[in-house]
Amino acid sequence: MSDDRWQRIEEVFHHVADLAPSERAGFLEKACAGDLDLRRQVESLLANDDSNDKLIEEVVSQVVGQLPEEAPAQQEAMVGRRIGPYLVNELIGEGGMGLVFKARDMQLNRSVAIKVLPTDRLADPER
Repeated sequence: MSDDRWQRIEEVFHHVADLAPSERAGFLEKACAGDLDLRRQVESLLANDDSNDKLIEEVVSQVVGQLPEEAPAQQEAMVGRRIGPYLVNELIGEGGMGLVFKARDMQLNRSVAIKVLPTDRLADPER
């Protein structure tokens, strides 16, 4: 695939991804102007983009349910603990918003950062 073709696919995708799902078909009809391959490529990207959002939301919900409800100072005990697919390795930062841990995603075999907010801050809608 040429660079120009890929740029066109990306351009249409980014425009249509920002639209409400009910507006997408009409936009694609005009933007693709009969180019069925362009439309197929963009629709494929949209399908993958939507499924990734749902997957991420599902994983986040599972992980949040496994977090302890301890005070932030006590959460240092999280080191060595497994939360969802993550193995917490070490505390790497602490600040006004909470604690940041270095963890290992055991499914994807890569390092990640996990930020844990204190329970009292979660109840504050401004946060």
